[in-house]
Amino acid sequence: MQKGEWKGWLIIAIGLYTAWRMGTSVVRLWKAGDRVKQASSELTLAKAENEELKTRLDYVRSPEFVEKEVKERFGWGRPGEEILIIEQQEMSNVQYSIPSGSYEKQEPNWKKWWDLYIKL
Repeated sequence: MQKGEWKGWLIIAIGLYTAWRMGTSVVRLWKAGDRVKQASSELTLAKAENEELKTRLDYVRSPEFVEKEVKERFGWGRPGEEILIIEQQEMSNVQYSIPSGSYEKQEPNWKKWWDLYIKL
């Protein structure tokens, strides 16, 4: 090794260390930028949800909503109004008819599976 050669190696080592440190800083800043973009999009979504909730809160606080809820839940009405309560029919009383000739002969499920997998 010659007398001034170690200075060159020292300069190269310092340069490489500086480049490595700057590279890691650039990567860190790049990732921080991605986090800022993600936080910005989340903020936009949160603002939209906030506006939607404010609109819903205004509606829930309105007299129309209160009146509707009282009528639906408790069956109350204003003086002079008549309340109609319609009972729901039970589905067991309803009879269905299948038109004749519109369906083919029904096979048991085991035969369908057999035909599908075994009779290739």
